[in-house]
Amino acid sequence: MTERRGSAFTVTSNAGLLNVLTSPCTVSSATGAADERAHSFTAIWDTGATNSVITQDVVDACGVVAIGMDKVYNVSGYAIQETYLVTIELPNGGRYTPVRVTKGDLLGEADVLIGMDIINTGDFAVTNLGGVTKFSFRSLPWSISTSSNKKSYVPSSLSPL
Repeated sequence: MTERRGSAFTVTSNAGLLNVLTSPCTVSSATGAADERAHSFTAIWDTGATNSVITQDVVDACGVVAIGMDKVYNVSGYAIQETYLVTIELPNGGRYTPVRVTKGDLLGEADVLIGMDIINTGDFAVTNLGGVTKFSFRSLPWSISTSSNKKSYVPSSLSPL
């Protein structure tokens, strides 16, 4: 269950403790092209990840084009992966753009990994009170887009190269 409250959202487990924190999100190209395709995906929240990641399914659905390659470290070592510029919208309506993400394989049902590049721009909290996991994220206002009525959060750490 996801609740919308201003610039924050809370996800509550249906029963018991969660060992994986997920939420819905929307991803589209950050190029602003007229044919921009936004699609909904499941995101996993990972405080151990420095940057955000998308899968090949996101690349295909959104029609994003690689902007380069980057060395990505993981538990197995490192790999050279394609990078993309995307817009990620969270359940609270906060739009993060442009976000430089790498393409990678994610286990489970998630196609997007929300890393510390986004998490550290807001307030993130997890509680297991009463044996029920809840996590909340509150976006902090960095800037407001003048081209639409939607809020866009663009801290300098998310700016492209």
